[in-house]
Amino acid sequence: MDPVTAIGVVASVLQIASNCGNIIQSLSHLKSRYKHAGPTLDALGSEVDQIKDNLTTLKSILEEKDHSFAEMLKSRRDLQDTVTKTLQGCEVVFNLLSKELAKILSSSAESEKKLDIIRITKFTKNEKIFKDYLTQIRGHQTALTMLCQILQMYALVSTSMEPESKLVIGNHLMTLLNCCARSIPF
Repeated sequence: MDPVTAIGVVASVLQIASNCGNIIQSLSHLKSRYKHAGPTLDALGSEVDQIKDNLTTLKSILEEKDHSFAEMLKSRRDLQDTVTKTLQGCEVVFNLLSKELAKILSSSAESEKKLDIIRITKFTKNEKIFKDYLTQIRGHQTALTMLCQILQMYALVSTSMEPESKLVIGNHLMTLLNCCARSIPF
């Protein structure tokens, strides 16, 4: 990803969102094979779907007509770093989860004819893996939500506000940006 350009960010967002859609389909397929696996897979699917929604929001913010966010990305190194870390973290986790799901789905297709107790045991082992991914994804979800809030606050600052208000919001922006950078589980 090219961290300096809004086009690079939008391209990364689209790639990650596409991967999210594939993961949601894989989770649905896996859930249909393992009837008892509902809560963990439901929670994982819900978190992935929320991240996909946040990515759509981020894409919309970055594609605004006045290109103010593209300019802000070029001028603010701290924001570039936060956006880059947030998106790279999501990309890594989703790529790993996607590979894990493909492996589980292929092995579950092979063991379709085996006894149910063996399938349940294998899935219980995989459920721990899913819970680990769920924890990581929740951290990335928090970081993406904060990033969208930061960018939306920037829109407030760049509109015609009183100078005192701009200063207060600008200070809060820096605090949020630092919190966002620290919350990324990567």
